Amino acid sequence: MPVIEGTDVNLSYNDCIVEDSSNLVDGDRDQVQVIIAELRQQLEIVTEEKNQLLVENHKLMEQTDQLAASLSCLNVELHNMKTEKAEQPKCSLLAEITTDDKMTLFYTGLNSFKLFTGIFKSLKPALRSDTRFAATLEEQFLITLMKLRLNLSRRDIAYRFKITIPTVTSYIEKFINAMFIRLPVALLRKPDREAALKTLPLSFRAQYPNVNYIIDCTELKCETPSNKIDAVSCYSTYKSHHTSKFAIVSTPHGSVAFLSKAFTGRATDVDTIRKSGLLEFIEPGDEFLADRGFINEGDFTSLGAKVHIPSFKGRRDQLTGKETERSRIIANERIHVERVIGNLKKKFMVLRGIVKIKDFCTDYYNNAFISKIFVTCCCLMNAQPTIVPQY
Repeated sequence: MPVIEGTDVNLSYNDCIVEDSSNLVDGDRDQVQVIIAELRQQLEIVTEEKNQLLVENHKLMEQTDQLAASLSCLNVELHNMKTEKAEQPKCSLLAEITTDDKMTLFYTGLNSFKLFTGIFKSLKPALRSDTRFAATLEEQFLITLMKLRLNLSRRDIAYRFKITIPTVTSYIEKFINAMFIRLPVALLRKPDREAALKTLPLSFRAQYPNVNYIIDCTELKCETPSNKIDAVSCYSTYKSHHTSKFAIVSTPHGSVAFLSKAFTGRATDVDTIRKSGLLEFIEPGDEFLADRGFINEGDFTSLGAKVHIPSFKGRRDQLTGKETERSRIIANERIHVERVIGNLKKKFMVLRGIVKIKDFCTDYYNNAFISKIFVTCCCLMNAQPTIVPQY
């Protein structure tokens, strides 16, 4: 660009273009003027858009500040609601059974809330408490006992305590495992022989004063396994249903002293007794009552124990008068173990339901979950007064 003398140094861009354009022909000058006009128009549009974006950005920043303030208020409200929810019990049932032993018996199978508290305190050292739990440990214990006592569905319990179904399952499994480990040590054990003889019912004192135990087997109905071999193994011709079988030993005064692990319903009574570990339970001098064909008498006599069983007719036409009377007396005394089994299933309805196939799964120590449930129910029943009369 040529230097123009006598002019201001700070010339505008447009002036320079006009001065430069003086050397152009008329056609080129018109074209440049059109381009300049278009550029000016585009500049105005961009400037207007920029101003609009600045306004919108300002509005968005104001909205962001408002949302941040609202979020802070909501967090405070959420914290307050969680605090209030944690302070209030999930279910008022626990507070209600505290002062009502009849309600305690109905929902838990325990005859008093004092017993409920005592068993819970014995389990508490083995449990971990956490404020993040949806229910307190005491409520979890109540949930487990309600499942054993009433056999409520997990969904029912979840609705009652306002928790999820998987949470109900985890609570039940946790407390069943805890009771299976801690309760049998005190509540499922061999009684002292001298103390047992002193507490014999009068009927035993007259007929069998030295009998320590009564043996029987019981079966729980289960689902039909999908595997045909398993289905055949579990089918019980006696119950006409797929079952699991347990050997149970009770004392004459009505407490459970021994319970085997679960066997398939097809297993014979003799095989169940032999494989149950009962033979290791026997001590020399023990006396048992059992049904005919139920056990192999030689298995007991070889260990120094004595077994009283009803007489066999064999190939004879009928039993003698003495044998008939003896068999009648044994049957009358053996009914105590059947009353114990009946009371167990009456008190804990979970034993009357259909056992699920998954409950036969065993843990590291080969204990099926249904075996843990049955042992737990026996321990809870042993913690209460016996139903066998002392006369």
